[in-house]
Amino acid sequence: MDVTCEEQRADNLHATLTLSGVPHICHVYLHGARRPTWTMSVTDGLRNTWAHHFDVASLNQHRTACRIDSWRVYFETIRKAFVAERDVHIALGGSGQCIVKIQRPGASDDLVYQLETLHGDDAVRQVQAVLLRMAEGTSSPLYNKTMDSLHDCRRQLLAAQQQAASSTLDTSFDEDYTATLGTYAADTHEDDDNDEGDHASKRAHTSAPARKGGYRNLLNPSDRRRGKATGVQFDNTSSDSDSD
Repeated sequence: MDVTCEEQRADNLHATLTLSGVPHICHVYLHGARRPTWTMSVTDGLRNTWAHHFDVASLNQHRTACRIDSWRVYFETIRKAFVAERDVHIALGGSGQCIVKIQRPGASDDLVYQLETLHGDDAVRQVQAVLLRMAEGTSSPLYNKTMDSLHDCRRQLLAAQQQAASSTLDTSFDEDYTATLGTYAADTHEDDDNDEGDHASKRAHTSAPARKGGYRNLLNPSDRRRGKATGVQFDNTSSDSDSD
């Protein structure tokens, strides 16, 4: 993932973000007085836009910055599957939460899903469960392409996890991220003089157990008072028809 910074201020950044060889226009800005949040809005060549939200406090955690790049495979999977069908917004929180918002063309409401702490095979199954329900009313080729992409996604994630388990984390992405946003606290890095402790800390970050995820209905604050749901609530079951 390459980033070319075009304009940078203390609370604003315009850049070109290259994912899988495709240039994306990236706008990073700070907003929210009570709980400041960084939002990264990414628009690709087809004018599809994704918004990624990062809590400022979470940016001061080494593991969060290292995890950001690993989510690219999810963004790419959903983008390829739905680029011609829907406008997809994905928001990633510092605690590992992911919100997927699908805007349906011609529909008066949006489908909003929250997937918590997606990791490895469990992550793929959760995303697959959402896509299975979304596939109702869509064409079979779109559904099949989506499932193929998910199988690809799982293989890449499992391979990355195995590699991470057998080696320490590379901090080069950390440093690039620091230079790009200019907000990543330098004092969050471990002391390089203590190599053994540094490596143990990084391994602990990568091997932290994942919480069991699930879906829950999301309500806008104003809609809660009216009792109006903006999303679809699912149970925690997922399809076991997944096979490579």
